[in-house]
Amino acid sequence: MAGDAGPGPGDIEYRIYANDGEGGPIDLSAPWKTTRAEDSVAGPSLTPDAHWRFLVRAYDRDLGLEEDGTDAVVELITDGDGNDVTLRPRPVQFAMAMPGEAGELVVLWSSLWVRDARAASEFRVWAAADPGPIDFDAPPSAVVPVLGGKASYRVTVPGLTPGQAYLVAVRAANAVADDGTAAPVAGQAGAAAATGDAPVAAAADPSFG
Repeated sequence: MAGDAGPGPGDIEYRIYANDGEGGPIDLSAPWKTTRAEDSVAGPSLTPDAHWRFLVRAYDRDLGLEEDGTDAVVELITDGDGNDVTLRPRPVQFAMAMPGEAGELVVLWSSLWVRDARAASEFRVWAAADPGPIDFDAPPSAVVPVLGGKASYRVTVPGLTPGQAYLVAVRAANAVADDGTAAPVAGQAGAAAATGDAPVAAAADPSFG
C-alpha cells in the first residue's frame, strides 16, 4: 500500500535488570523492575556495604522485541554506614610523610587511576601539628591535580615548624566530594639540617577502591 512505512513504535516499557547488590554481574534472566515511566523509578534501600548495578532496556510490547544494548548501566554504592558513596573518589593508598628542607614536609602517596564516575580530579593534603586533630574544614595545605594514568604523587608542604612532628592526611576529591576516609600518617618537618631518618608511613583505608 502506498505510504505504508511498516510497523512503527509500539507500546514501550522499560525493563530494569540488576545484579545481586554485592558487586556481582547483572542478571539478565528476568527484570528486576519494569516501568513505562521515562525518567526514574525508586531504587533499593540504602543498606551497608552494597554495590548495585542496573541496566535499562526498552521493550516493545506490541512487537515482543527488546533492545540488546548493554551501555545504559548505572551503579549504586554504599559504605559501611549505608551512605551513598557512588560518586565519592577512591581513597589514596600508601601515604607517607618524611622530612624535607628546614620547615618542610615531603608527602608521598599512590592512587588507583580508573576513568569512571568515581575518578578524582585532585588530591587535598592537610598537615596539623601532632597530636592534631586535623581540621578538614580548613583550607588544605596543598592541592595536587590528578594526572590521568599516573599512579604515584608527591608534594612538599612548606612553612612548618622545623623539627616539629605533624599528622598528615591526603584525600582524593572530585566535583562531588572528597573521599572522606584518609587516615592520618605521622611525619616530622625538616630541621635546620635534615636528619635523613626513615619516613613513618601508614596506608590509607582502601575500602572503596
